[in-house]
Amino acid sequence: SQQPASSQQPASSQQPAAASTSGECQDCGHLHSSTSYIFRPPTTKWQKEVCAKYGLTFYQKATPRSKKGTTFYPCTRPTHIRRIAPDGNCFFRAVAFWLTGSEAQHERMRHFIVSEMQRYRLPTTGPNMDQTGVWGGTDEMQAVANIFSVDVFVYTLL
Repeated sequence: SQQPASSQQPASSQQPAAASTSGECQDCGHLHSSTSYIFRPPTTKWQKEVCAKYGLTFYQKATPRSKKGTTFYPCTRPTHIRRIAPDGNCFFRAVAFWLTGSEAQHERMRHFIVSEMQRYRLPTTGPNMDQTGVWGGTDEMQAVANIFSVDVFVYTLL
């Protein structure tokens, strides 16, 4: 099942998210050239502002805050994993949790994201994306990145 969408705060207050590096990878131990990223969880203030803007209820901070950010590479495994119910709503549950601190508004989050995609005539992963239980895909992930001006990283457990 999909794991929570990790994201960054809006780029306006950040350094570039990616940087090219070479050397020993902190995660896999191999020497390789790779792109590194800096993960900066959203601030509570930002979460509350976005929830207010889109009529969502803010419940609690969803992710731990790192002052400097955490550098990671494509082979990096997440340090915090939140299990999301594998019911076909997992992507929307993860986005709702990331933004509001609760999965409870996943149906509202789905409706909002699909409505925005339709408004801007963006493709959806499938024709029934507005229905509960239909899996969100890369199109919906891109829409979340665009709507909230964030980078989205998705991890799956194999």
